Amino acid sequence: MICFAGITLLCFGLDAISKAWVNKNMDVGESREIAKNRLYIWHIKNKGLPYNKFEGYMKWIIGSSCILIGVLVQYFIAVFQTRKDKRILWSGAIFFGGALGNLIERIRKREVTDFIYIKAKGLPVFNISDSCICFGGLLFFLSSLFIKEKNQKNQ
Repeated sequence: MICFAGITLLCFGLDAISKAWVNKNMDVGESREIAKNRLYIWHIKNKGLPYNKFEGYMKWIIGSSCILIGVLVQYFIAVFQTRKDKRILWSGAIFFGGALGNLIERIRKREVTDFIYIKAKGLPVFNISDSCICFGGLLFFLSSLFIKEKNQKNQ
């Protein structure tokens, strides 16, 4: 579980440091082009969920996030204890590092700092925590498929 805590803290720390840098060095609404017409740092404040959905429902978002994180922690632990696969542990740690990053900022500031913008149709501005949540979830899904396939071959 030390590995789980370390990965979780690393993801949480990268998110916190990146948000602190953006908040200190950029005005809200300011945008900086990183890769021509593709990648931008664009400082926005999100007072809801992606695309500012549910803006004004911060108590509901925080409450449901706490419940969901608690349920998912139990689920990841149960799956890891059953399968004993480190990829399950890693994916859960990455996911929870991201989830905690956004949750703690929502509790403290009633908003989330988003700043990564990839110019593609339909993509919102996001942050490191959002990336960790997506990557951790994807890694968990792919690991689950691989473990099932491996277990079927061994039978």
